[in-house]
Amino acid sequence: MSIGQSYRLAALPRDAGVTLARLRASGRMPAVVYGGSGSPVAISVDRHDFEQLYARVGTRTPFDLEIAGGPVERVVIREVQYHPRRLGAQHADFLRVTG
Repeated sequence: MSIGQSYRLAALPRDAGVTLARLRASGRMPAVVYGGSGSPVAISVDRHDFEQLYARVGTRTPFDLEIAGGPVERVVIREVQYHPRRLGAQHADFLRVTG
């Protein structure tokens, strides 16, 4: 990442009525945002966009997470979970960056 460059990832609030299997079949993956002074928020992100961003920023570079209908959060990727037989990420945890 060059100096002054920032990254963004779009997210949607997760609908409790949609099963995880259906969510993943639509190309999205579940995630959660936590930490800082806010309460945890269940979201979903586009899996392809997430994997491209993860390849660029890893777990140490902060970036902007744009949750539809909510504020832009500054976060880092805390953990990524993978299925043992399926390719690609299955779930991600984002930690809010404060300060």
